[in-house]
Amino acid sequence: MFNAEQDVWLPRNIKCAGVNISVPRIVSDEKVEKSVKSLDIGHVSEIPNYSGVSRTVTGLVLMILDLHLRLSYLKNHLIWFNDNTYHFIVQFSDDGAPETSDLSISIGSLTLWNFGDKVRSRDYQYLLHCLSVGEKDNVMEDLWKQRKMLVLERNILNVCGHQCTLNFNQVLTSHGKVG
Repeated sequence: MFNAEQDVWLPRNIKCAGVNISVPRIVSDEKVEKSVKSLDIGHVSEIPNYSGVSRTVTGLVLMILDLHLRLSYLKNHLIWFNDNTYHFIVQFSDDGAPETSDLSISIGSLTLWNFGDKVRSRDYQYLLHCLSVGEKDNVMEDLWKQRKMLVLERNILNVCGHQCTLNFNQVLTSHGKVG
């Protein structure tokens, strides 16, 4: 099991006659299903007339900040630029790819530059939207027009007892729009 406080993996085993024996933990399908269904992944919305889902920028950003400030292991690995503690730089990524020969899929995600080298890891890319549409479809432009980013940038957010500020990195997405 992983001990996040000490940043180490610890064996889950017992000793029998001086020999370490790894004990597998058997879990029923029902318990796994119950555990998965109990996970709070934030509010996910269906997009009317489209196959796929989306989250609001506000909800996803607050969820990411809460997770990384609440867990000491993650918090201890955050990087602060110019000694500006609790200032987060949000980076968007957007990718359109063929899903099948007839359909395309567009996926948008967020990460924070504060993750350092971990921004290259898929584990630190948080899904913003996933739709079965082409990357130049009008619905994609609508998803990127969430004006809540401006409100978030201009305010101080209190997350886990810390006053946080945000900056959204404005980049050109793969479909030529500013994200």
